[in-house]
Amino acid sequence: MKFLLQSEDSEIKNIEIWMAKRIIDEAPKIYDLSYEIKDIKDITEGEVRDNDIIPVGSIQFCEKALGGRMYPVEVPPIMRNNFNLGREYKIVCTNKIKSHLFCFIKRVDRLKSELTMRAITDEATKEFEGEIYQISEYVEFVAEYRIIVLGEEIVHIGWYNGQQGIFPDMEKVKLIVMQYVSVDGRAEAFTIDVGITKSNNTVLIEIHPFACCGTYGYSGFAGTKYLTALAKGWKYYKSEYNKLIEVDEDWENGGCKVQDSKS
Repeated sequence: MKFLLQSEDSEIKNIEIWMAKRIIDEAPKIYDLSYEIKDIKDITEGEVRDNDIIPVGSIQFCEKALGGRMYPVEVPPIMRNNFNLGREYKIVCTNKIKSHLFCFIKRVDRLKSELTMRAITDEATKEFEGEIYQISEYVEFVAEYRIIVLGEEIVHIGWYNGQQGIFPDMEKVKLIVMQYVSVDGRAEAFTIDVGITKSNNTVLIEIHPFACCGTYGYSGFAGTKYLTALAKGWKYYKSEYNKLIEVDEDWENGGCKVQDSKS
């Protein structure tokens, strides 16, 4: 496997990228691993589209290397139910957004938009520039965790927000993992973010293919397992399943159509 590692002013300054470089440097030659280090300004548009090189870096770096947009997964339609989510949750086109007093809202026609809590009015919707948004009921989480999955195996559970020592319901986490594993075209390496509510309910926040997502410095992948996860996560973004999120057509008595753009 060959990796394209992002640098800044010719230096690696991100811990996730540094981890990949270190593992490659220390791996036995029999694994046939290599890398090239480049700043984002030095890569060409679509540099890795037609080869097996795996970029490791920011969303902007990887999208430029791919030559197209990397779309978020969030929560697949078949998994959008109260058992998994524990709250009202819809993926909708901008022109279908209804007024709310307060809710979480995030643009989801592109990767890593900011999740904000706000009131939504008819006037406010005129400010929205994206095609598709996630609208979800406000729920306070007392703790949040990121679960890293390779194949069907949970390889890490990492706390990242809220109170430490409050743990997710692992039986429910396993059920959520197996639901996503059964989704057609799912990523073969992915992360699942879960939150724990004040009533001690573990709920799904979102899912990400294992690319351009933080491990929060976790270095527990044995040997080349971390590199395997990067390769399998990247494979998703080169597949036909890397596309705009499917909207909830039951929202306000009708769906909406959007242009699936690779730009």
